[in-house]
Amino acid sequence: MKKYFILFFTFLSAALWALEVFPAGKKYFYRTGEDIVFQINLDKGRENARFSIRIAGYEELNRTFTASADDKGAYQLRFQAEKPGFVFVEVKDNSKTAVAGAAVEPEKITAGRPCPPAFDTYWDNAKKELELMPLVYDIQEMPNAPEGYRAFEVKVDMGGEGRDLFAVLTMPADAQPGRLAAEALFHGANTDKVSPVCRPETMVLSVNPMSVKHDGPMRTTTGKGKKFHGYYHWGVDDLEKNYFPNMFKRTFRALQFLKSLPEWDHRTLIVRGTSQGGGQALAAAGLDPQVTLCIAIVPALCDHGGNHAGRVSGWPRYFATQAYRENPDKAAAVADMIDAAFFARRIHNSRVFVTAGFVDRTCVPDSVYAAFNAIASKNKEIYNDFLQAHSISKDAQKKYAQIITDHISKNHEIFK
Repeated sequence: MKKYFILFFTFLSAALWALEVFPAGKKYFYRTGEDIVFQINLDKGRENARFSIRIAGYEELNRTFTASADDKGAYQLRFQAEKPGFVFVEVKDNSKTAVAGAAVEPEKITAGRPCPPAFDTYWDNAKKELELMPLVYDIQEMPNAPEGYRAFEVKVDMGGEGRDLFAVLTMPADAQPGRLAAEALFHGANTDKVSPVCRPETMVLSVNPMSVKHDGPMRTTTGKGKKFHGYYHWGVDDLEKNYFPNMFKRTFRALQFLKSLPEWDHRTLIVRGTSQGGGQALAAAGLDPQVTLCIAIVPALCDHGGNHAGRVSGWPRYFATQAYRENPDKAAAVADMIDAAFFARRIHNSRVFVTAGFVDRTCVPDSVYAAFNAIASKNKEIYNDFLQAHSISKDAQKKYAQIITDHISKNHEIFK
């Protein structure tokens, strides 16, 4: 009996100390010069309570202070929108935290640094090298594939350990030559293993972002991936030592591999990813003009130079590292060469679907919009996930899944 009393009391306590913050009137978009208003509500049991507020976003607004609610437990936070960007409000009270975000003319956000001419030269040369490199790979069929599909372990030679591409390929068991869409799926940071991902009428290549063989049971690694953890801060001021150039080269090579398979329909090439994988998807579409659909969910690696415009840069935020502080000019030049916003400007024909989380503090929405606004293709769409942090809502997930299904169906009408 005592046990049940404790559980019931805990439930009541959680409900009593409610805390919420949201843009007044649920207005999430503002113009420069407008007053931004956030409504903060405490539970009725917290009248006249003092609580802390942190405002983050562009540097003119960043501050932390303490405020008091009125006799109804309410408080309005008001400040002026200074320039295009996003603002983030965090409220802490009684060990509880609530967050909210709002946008100021996000359609005007541009990359914090201009794209250097060396960017296109570097990546065009990298593509030429890969196009001249013989496509040598090892493919081994895996047991226990999902019903109705075949699955394969794939290794594509790219120069040895730390460079080679490892992935898992799936396709319908009854696949016919020239009839399958191709999809490359990219993954988030510190992923060192991938598993089969199946889709009707499609061959899906799930790409390991690390150059690590899936050498354990059930496609797991046996600790080899650990040596790569923390790779995102390698070579901050040295492009030759930086991890991401080779990762992006593997991204392009993954598409070359998919397009070499006889089952590809030569009509449908999809790239998809979340976070780091979202940045790879933008890079893939920017590197390969044959990509027909790009899905980038809260993409990372965007707008590394955002700090130069007084905003928060995208993950992995090189500007916050010691190497960047010690040699900012050299580090910024390195970051420029691996900026997904600069790959995005090379996307001309692909359909693009991007999501931005308004309370995402990992891949801040400013950085996502810097990439989205740079996309040259007119067939682009951004989904504003007002309540999402570094994740995706069910509605956004349902929408992009339908976009992929419709895209494949439309391209395959010729076969029906």
